[in-house]
Amino acid sequence: MADQPAADAVLFEVRDGVAWVTINRPEARNAINQAVSEGLAEAWDRVESDDDVAVAVLTGTGEAAFSAGADLKEMAVRDERGLPSHYVGGRLADGGVTKPVIAAVNGVAYAFGFNLVMQ
Repeated sequence: MADQPAADAVLFEVRDGVAWVTINRPEARNAINQAVSEGLAEAWDRVESDDDVAVAVLTGTGEAAFSAGADLKEMAVRDERGLPSHYVGGRLADGGVTKPVIAAVNGVAYAFGFNLVMQ
């Protein structure tokens, strides 16, 4: 399993006061692995600290899937059960992100991917 840097796994761009946070693993239907989890954590830090950002939009690369959920292959290699140890998605639900976040769901959102949408 090749490691993907967080900066490649989650893209971040600010346009007109909107932070576009994009899960960038279309080859894995944007499944959430450790690099994505770390990339999302970095993105939410940037959203919170940037006074030019009024709102964030979370989406996935491609049209097939917003997110297929947790990366089960990575979880199997790590011998994990339940949520991955690197899980940071709860940050949206627990008030760690105070600015509005909109989920632009482009394709399916399964399991953990659906959880991100619901937060």
